Amino acid sequence: MSSDMAGAIRISGFLLLAHFAAAFVAITAAGAGHGIYLPSILLFPYSVLALAAGQEFVIALVVAIFQLFLYSVIFSVAASKEKLRAAVYGIAACHLLVATVVVGIAIRHGDIPLLVP
Repeated sequence: MSSDMAGAIRISGFLLLAHFAAAFVAITAAGAGHGIYLPSILLFPYSVLALAAGQEFVIALVVAIFQLFLYSVIFSVAASKEKLRAAVYGIAACHLLVATVVVGIAIRHGDIPLLVP
């Protein structure tokens, strides 16, 4: 196995574990609807954006799973082409932009608890 492929597999494995940890944090913080939503917004901004757009929870769940898959594919391909740093910066920028938009929507909406339930 080439070192590029091994690096890509390590990155994908790390992202899988990180995704499960992020899901645990987001679900725990949300407290079955009685908690805070800032961790969910920061960790899964695309899913929360789907919910804000009126989509069903199942759609938001699929979006969260797709986020993991897409990030893994992008990072793995970038690692194999020695462009991992650019991929990390690009995904981080997109992720933070969408998270900022969703936080703005939550603040404007007014009844979505971000820090205190």
